[in-house]
Parts: sequence; C-alpha cells; structure tokens
Amino acid sequence: MNISGKILSNTISGNLIGTPLSGKLYGNSITGKFIDSPTIIVNPYGPEATALFARMTDQPSTALKELIDKTISDLKTAGIWDITDKFHKWDLHTEQASLLDWKNAVHDASNNGATFTPKYGVTTVQNVSYVDLNFIPSTDCTYATLNDIGFSLDDITGNQTLGPNFGSYDKADTTFLGFRTMDTRSLRPWVWLNSKAQKVWNYNAGINLYYSERKDNTTVRIYKAASTSTFGTSTSVAMTDNDIIIGGFIAPRGNVGAKNSIDTATFWLGKAFSDAQRASWYDIINYWKANIDSTF
Repeated sequence: MNISGKILSNTISGNLIGTPLSGKLYGNSITGKFIDSPTIIVNPYGPEATALFARMTDQPSTALKELIDKTISDLKTAGIWDITDKFHKWDLHTEQASLLDWKNAVHDASNNGATFTPKYGVTTVQNVSYVDLNFIPSTDCTYATLNDIGFSLDDITGNQTLGPNFGSYDKADTTFLGFRTMDTRSLRPWVWLNSKAQKVWNYNAGINLYYSERKDNTTVRIYKAASTSTFGTSTSVAMTDNDIIIGGFIAPRGNVGAKNSIDTATFWLGKAFSDAQRASWYDIINYWKANIDSTF
C-alpha cells in the first residue's frame, strides 16, 4: 500500500513503518525511537510568537523572531504578559508588523499619516498625523481597572510638545487618560490617569521609557526608570470610553484633538505592575533596545 501527501492528527501513537519513509516530520513534543536518521523540524518559537508571526505580511529575520520570542517569554516569566491588555513595539521591520497588537489582533492599531522607521519607532507630526490604537479602555480592558491601571510609552527624542501626545477624554468630558512627554515651558512630563487633574514632574522630562500607574483612587505615579519616580494626588473619576491614540488625543465628542508630535518605540497598557514586575519591564525593554539594531 502506498500513502502520499500529508497525514494529520493531534495524536499519533504506535509504529510508523515504511520502506522508505521520506518527507518531513513536524511536532512540538516527539518521543520514542527513530531508526535511520530523519530530519526532524520542530517549531523553535512559543505559541504566542508563532501566532504573531503568522499575522505579519513580511516575515521578520530569524534574529528578530528570536528577539520577539524572547521578549514574550520574558514578559510571561515576569508575570507581565498575563496582565497585559495592549502591547506594541513600533520599531519592527515593517509598518504593518508594528501596527499589530501583540496580545489581541482585534485591537491592531491603524495609521493616520505617521511615519514608521524600522529599528527606530513611529513619528507623528503636530497637526498632521497620529496612530489610532483602536482600543477603548472602559470596555476593552480585561486586566486594568479604574484604580488598578498602568501604561508605558517611551520618548526617544525629547522633543517639546504643545499638549498631550497620547490618550483620550471620555464622552462626558469628566476624565482623561493621557500623557505629555515634554512641555514647551518647563520641560516636564505630565500624566492624567482616569482623572482630569494632572500630575506634573518638574524638570524631569527627557529621553526616557516612562511608566505611569494608579493603584488606588487618589495616587498617581510616574516612573522614568525602574526606581526613579514621583507621585501626586489625583482622584479617579472614570475610565475613558473613547479610543486612545498616539500623537494627540481624542476629544469628548470623538474627534481628534490637537495632534501633538511624538517619537516612540513602545506602548504597553494593563494592570499596574508590582515592584518586581516594574524592574523586569525596564530590563526587558532595555534588552530590546540594546539588541534590535543587530536583528536585521
């Protein structure tokens, strides 16, 4: 009897005997004995990375695949992956790949004129361009809540901005989720976290990976390094029920507010970090930054 083509099954047990056997044997877990010397191909990447690669129109280099897979593995080990609602790296090999939400394809971002530069990130221009994250925190968050929420984005140029360059107001105009990387007067970052009252960090803006969080209804904290932060009082009101964007903000009626420039390579949103998770987050992203240039 001759069998040609593919034999597909979730579970194959017993003996496979043939003279000769040719072709490829794929499997995530292969046990038993092999007589002869077949070529066995095993997918070297985890399921989350494999699924992400399948959504990319142009495949990354092997080195970039390895870096992506390591990043996801490290996020899982740190317990961050399981509290992530949204995650983007804007510095991948193509614009299409950079717009993919690593956690949920339903929330892939869409570009409105911004420039994507491989190994660098996304650049928006004031009053010209922005990136829609296609994510509404009040309905789309699984892990983040009104008083247990964090988000992170980096400022990779230190350019001044005329207003918030991330976020949205709610439709009732009672609350804001947003960030301003560097104002034009005092050169300082601002954060709004489920409140219209902002926290401003005097004279501490710059080229930083920022992480902001709220763990109760009164306190907001901004980090620019794993152990360097400031905090202030800002009573929570609600989570925004409008889309959030990079490169400006969404106004209460849903229209794009003043588009404000930003260059950034990373965005994350989810449940607030523990101290250990925050330290791991900075280590993971710093490792990415140190290695992305050598991947393609």
